[in-house]
Amino acid sequence: MKFFYYFIEGSRSTYQSPFLVQLLLLLIGLIWLFRRLIILRTGGSFFAPYHIVGDTLYIHAGLICIGKRAIPFSEMRAVHVDPIHNRHGERYYAIQILRKSGLHKFFTITNNEQGKVYLEELKEALRKHGVGVRYLSKE
Repeated sequence: MKFFYYFIEGSRSTYQSPFLVQLLLLLIGLIWLFRRLIILRTGGSFFAPYHIVGDTLYIHAGLICIGKRAIPFSEMRAVHVDPIHNRHGERYYAIQILRKSGLHKFFTITNNEQGKVYLEELKEALRKHGVGVRYLSKE
């Protein structure tokens, strides 16, 4: 029982520190600015996981996608879609883009009504450009 008391007291003193609160706000602001700059460069919605312009797929989703976020459809060999869930029970579609150069890109789309619409749009665009889509498992 003492552990919980120490944990609660430590949490209280941590959140009363103005430095840590400012650091947390700065981190949230930097994440927002990073995503906003990506979207200003490519267009599209702030909440969309990707945006397609012409023959290029621009990935907006997450901080996981390291490196270039613009992938021409001509560089794609195949796309793997895998329904996954996290430890809290939330469901996602894990999208893995296999490129002809051997490099892979990975991003996620939420598994809700809007996410299913995004997934269908992505499948149509991939089919139009001749890129194969493969589901790795059933939902």
